[in-house]
Amino acid sequence: MEIKLKATRVTQGGRTYFMTKMKFSELSRIEYVEDVQGWRENPKSVELTERLQRPIDEARVTLEIVPYLLKDSSYHFGAVTVMYARRPDAVGREIAPLGREIYSETERALILDDDVLLFYIDGQHRGKAIEYAIKKSAALRSQEIAIELLSYKGIDDAHKLFADMNTNQARLKKFQEVAFGGGPYEIAARVAADEVPLFRGNIEPERDRVPNRSSKIFAMPQLVQFFDILYPSHRMQSDDVQEAIGRLTWLTEYICDVVRPLGEFRSHRIDGFRLRENYVAGHIAPFTALLAISWEGMIQYPPEGGHDTRWAQSLGGLAEVDWRRTNKGWEYFLQNAGQIENRKDTTRLVEVFLKHVCKIPIQSKDAKAFETLRRRIEAGGSSLDENTRLALGGNA
Repeated sequence: MEIKLKATRVTQGGRTYFMTKMKFSELSRIEYVEDVQGWRENPKSVELTERLQRPIDEARVTLEIVPYLLKDSSYHFGAVTVMYARRPDAVGREIAPLGREIYSETERALILDDDVLLFYIDGQHRGKAIEYAIKKSAALRSQEIAIELLSYKGIDDAHKLFADMNTNQARLKKFQEVAFGGGPYEIAARVAADEVPLFRGNIEPERDRVPNRSSKIFAMPQLVQFFDILYPSHRMQSDDVQEAIGRLTWLTEYICDVVRPLGEFRSHRIDGFRLRENYVAGHIAPFTALLAISWEGMIQYPPEGGHDTRWAQSLGGLAEVDWRRTNKGWEYFLQNAGQIENRKDTTRLVEVFLKHVCKIPIQSKDAKAFETLRRRIEAGGSSLDENTRLALGGNA
């Protein structure tokens, strides 16, 4: 069935696209890459530029985004980005550029026939949440969302666009801040890259190079995040930099001693790519969580002369954890369809999970994250106790 959408033509960066809008009830016209017949891409690829959509995280959609839509009357969703192409006319055929104009200058509208395929390239979680929410609330059906509509020009062009949207825009600003900034956090990050044994020679300048086949482990902007754990709320001053380097060195050495894959990386038995390929501990969310709970333990039991048995005992369970990515204990809150979710909220979930695994008491400040963790695991059909048992190699 033909649909018409009022639209405006926009030209930017050598590409022409259209700005339009759709009612929530009309979004069923937009498909998800993984559901399109004829699509040849590999959804399990770990490289950002090798896919067009992250797999749908159903737990995130149903437990977080849908409730936000239903309960918060002042919700705001930004525009979703959609591509249009020629729909494959048979199973096994590939998606192809449409090859004709869809914009009518006289009507100032897009004219979309049945042979026009629309698919998300950014915003699929919002689209899925809207799909579920309008089934619960008819009043949402008439709400509208902005659409950026771009033409599909081939798989390589689409890959590049997805990668640019998800990395380049944020990367340049952050890289400039860390590489050339003069604040204490940026200075500490540069010093740590040279002096902390785990990081020396193992830091990429830009974040987007790390998920690829780099033999290094983290990126400069991520080192800033580590110091934000040690000195939250911008409390670190220039005079604190050397002390901060000492703290980070002490903590990372301890973590490498108890987390075997990181110890193997430190001793050069495996490189950063193999570490990330085979173990969750080599990814930013789990590593940040390890740093956070180690620092919390150090604050609770300040070591005198560099040693405190109570601190080591509180984190002793880390040595028993099975850090392999094939371990199903990481499913539903850290890994989604085999891919690591390296978001800030994921870091908090890993942090409280590791506390639970180590039998560290869950404090009031952790209660919300712990409840989210439990709900996400249960939504995946498992239980917190079962995931804990698996994370400990089935020995809990």
